[in-house]
Amino acid sequence: MHLLRMHKLVTETKARVVVVDPITSYISLGATLEVKSMLTRLTNFFKAHQITAFFTSLTEGGSTLEQSEVGISSLMDTWIYCAP
Repeated sequence: MHLLRMHKLVTETKARVVVVDPITSYISLGATLEVKSMLTRLTNFFKAHQITAFFTSLTEGGSTLEQSEVGISSLMDTWIYCAP
């Protein structure tokens, strides 16, 4: 349902830039595989419509940050890590 709602809002507003903050909040909505699938489709939608998307991800201290918790970091054009 979240994916359809985001598609509708972006299409209705003709958004050129979208911020999804944080993607880790979707983990509580379903299984990790389902969340990864939804975020993959959302990313593909943004890319297909040439929409700039900015995703944030919350992480726990001391964890490896080379990928996102839901495993979509490889879909991103740029990955920025900000150390505390």
